[in-house]
Amino acid sequence: MQNAKEFLQEIVLYFGGFPNERVMQLYATELRYVKPSDLDRLFKQLIIDQPQAFCPDYKALSDAIKKSKIELLDEAFQEARICKVCGKKNFTSGICPECKYDGGVKDGTPEEYRAIWIDWKNNGPRYDVGSMMKNILKKRSVQAINYPADF
Repeated sequence: MQNAKEFLQEIVLYFGGFPNERVMQLYATELRYVKPSDLDRLFKQLIIDQPQAFCPDYKALSDAIKKSKIELLDEAFQEARICKVCGKKNFTSGICPECKYDGGVKDGTPEEYRAIWIDWKNNGPRYDVGSMMKNILKKRSVQAINYPADF
């Protein structure tokens, strides 16, 4: 399913319709917060949970959303954003889940961050963790200290 309209049409075809116009409006309102890619999973969960003779209600929809572990969008009808650094499509309003770019903070321009991100992907981290751990262990070594008897 590509959008909420198709989802509602499938509900009508499978269950025979909504009990009234208000229930259909509630479904449409709630579906505005569901990513289009999750609509098929939500419909499948709904028909698994409810018998075919079921009359759709709002509680069944909200239970199906919870049971199928669908994360709702923060903003209704939020369009997919294309990350300026990695080019991946995402539905977040902040940090890109793929490359972790956050233009609002101090990550620099997309071009600067892209160069760092590509270098990290190709060459791995810049830090030599092995030598860092050796230095930490050296600092941690305990030396015997002779304290005065009255200490």
